[in-house]
Amino acid sequence: FGLSAASARLALNSSGRSWGASDEVEAAGLRYQFFEMAADATLLVALQEAVFDIAGFVELSGDLTVATSIEDLDLMDADGVLSTVLGARVFDLNAQGVAAFAGVGTGDERIGLQLDDVDLALRLAAEPAQPGLSLSAPRTWVALRAQAAEAAVVGTDQIVAAAREVTLELNRASAPDAGVLDLSDGSVAGLDFTTSVEAIHIGWASFQIADSIFIQGAFSFGRVELDSVTAAGVPLPFDVEGFTVGADDVDLFMGYASESFDPARPFSEQADALYGFGAEDVRVGFLSARNLLGGKHTAVSASSGAVRLYGIDPADFQVSASGVNFALNTSSGLARPIDFKRSFPVDAGQGRTRAGYSIATGGAPVLIDFAGDTRTIGMRGATLGIAGFAHLSGSFGVDFGGRRTLPARSPLGNPLSVKADSFTIGATGVSAFVGVGGPYRTDTNGDGAVTASDAIANPDAMGLLIDDLSFALGLFRDSANRDRFVALTASAGQAGFIGFGEQLDLSVSDLDVAINYSSNPARTADFSALEGGGLRINNGQNDVLIDFDSALTRVSAGHVTADLMGLFHFEGGLSFERKIIDAVSLRGLGMAVDLPAEALIVAGRTVAVLGHDEVRSLRLGTKTRWTAQLKARVTALVQHGRAREAALRMMARRAHTRDELQRGLRKLKYATACVTGTLDALERDGWIDDAQCAAARVAQWERTTTARKPRSATWMVAKLVAARLAADTMGVPT
Repeated sequence: FGLSAASARLALNSSGRSWGASDEVEAAGLRYQFFEMAADATLLVALQEAVFDIAGFVELSGDLTVATSIEDLDLMDADGVLSTVLGARVFDLNAQGVAAFAGVGTGDERIGLQLDDVDLALRLAAEPAQPGLSLSAPRTWVALRAQAAEAAVVGTDQIVAAAREVTLELNRASAPDAGVLDLSDGSVAGLDFTTSVEAIHIGWASFQIADSIFIQGAFSFGRVELDSVTAAGVPLPFDVEGFTVGADDVDLFMGYASESFDPARPFSEQADALYGFGAEDVRVGFLSARNLLGGKHTAVSASSGAVRLYGIDPADFQVSASGVNFALNTSSGLARPIDFKRSFPVDAGQGRTRAGYSIATGGAPVLIDFAGDTRTIGMRGATLGIAGFAHLSGSFGVDFGGRRTLPARSPLGNPLSVKADSFTIGATGVSAFVGVGGPYRTDTNGDGAVTASDAIANPDAMGLLIDDLSFALGLFRDSANRDRFVALTASAGQAGFIGFGEQLDLSVSDLDVAINYSSNPARTADFSALEGGGLRINNGQNDVLIDFDSALTRVSAGHVTADLMGLFHFEGGLSFERKIIDAVSLRGLGMAVDLPAEALIVAGRTVAVLGHDEVRSLRLGTKTRWTAQLKARVTALVQHGRAREAALRMMARRAHTRDELQRGLRKLKYATACVTGTLDALERDGWIDDAQCAAARVAQWERTTTARKPRSATWMVAKLVAARLAADTMGVPT
């Protein structure tokens, strides 16, 4: 053991009086000046630039002050009530700017834990011994705050660990009902606690193990005591004790790097040198607690930024997501999941601007605001690719909802209640391809999603393609009799086979599906009766509301094309709907009865209407095969018919020249060949005559000319020339 110091000060006061810095005592002809000491300051030891060496294993250096005293203590209980203990025995330790090392070796050969710029404040207190015989031990209190600017494991290449802004906080008592030290008056340097606390906060830490595991970010660990907790709508009659773990801005990589790993750069910028799994910008709030009956409560709220497998050719295998969310609120034993919103409502006095429990992370806190049983996973911008054969991308949300009360109705409309186990899954912006030569599309515009707006990456791909798919699916099973309930709403911009040419053409656009199914016809789920007006299913981006109140099966498509080698062809819009109608009036034998009925509704949309002459020109017959060439000719006839109707509508308003009609049809996006053919036909039929149009305009100008608004011949000529008409042949007066 070794001890040295640049300077030392010892003060002992047992006189019962206080001493000022100017107080002096004369003894043996010498005058002694005392340090400033309070009457209750029994002992004070102060060392400047002290160095401690313990067996060569622990070394401390810095400024150190130790004091003992007799003081009155202010205490704060869990309800915020102040009390005082008179004449308590107190021990204080204060250290500043301390450097500490625990390990072996000297100089550059050291191996161990190094701490730099450590500040420490410690107070130990005990109530005075009671006179006479006491059956209980004296109450004691401890308050500690230790802060290290930097901490690191040194001397080894296999484990690299470093941290900054490390803080240890402790304020507790030996007995649960003893209260804790209230140090808000600032009388103890470095300590200002008013409530119970047991926590470790790390502003930033980095861990690297054998070049295969790397973690960095902010972390926090703490012990918690939760009072006035509500679960399943019932306030618990006892407190809940446990601990929390928080993390913020964490980057995690497991694998290896072919080059030096740079923790300061995003993983995406060094992806070519990485081989393994990586997750960036991870935030976690974790709470585990136990009640007095032994029941356990667990809550987790976690999120991340980019998640990806590195080092594998995306053409072979690809797994990634731009963001992941995870939420869990559960319980076991004699416990129910905590309702954090009711247990911790908004309270400006305690700094709660949002309902819920805030978990420290070392960075920004994580809010736990679950109201009941919660088990969800969400992924944004997820991508799965397998050897060019299967490619799936989009955002997804999964909820393992546990048991819930599901409202239902009987065939006569009577309300029912079902205890059911639930599972929901939602998705949005999904693009899927299964086949060969894929993927069909990739994220060419860099918006993080593969949609129909992206360029086709492999036009020769063959297989099944689905674009812009969104769905929300709820599955429920009666916990008593196993009846099943299914709710589904889905839509897709496009679905069908690609790359098969004229051999197979099967595609659907603007697809919409809605299903509310029950395996027991005597009970149908009524989602509109749920709190909030319906069932909310998260799709990875937002919530989708399902509010079906009766049995329903509906499938509709804006456009369907089906062609099998020209032997069969169908094209048009379709809609099928099966639903339960609550009341259908039946009359007969002088009576009227209203009964529920099951209805099937089928609807379609006409794609093309062809006149007799058009059918004859196409040589259509009952045995005519539908081919791509015939489809193109029918499409052209349909476009000509629509362009003709548009031109006639323009001429119904006023006379138009051929040039004006051509410009009008081009604005309506009709093709040049279609416009030319349509106008030629109208001209042959006598609908377009530029000379008659000019004469009609001149006659109108002459009728409307007045002294205040004269129409001169020069003005008329200019107007006709602007309309590309020959003025000298249109009867303009000279």
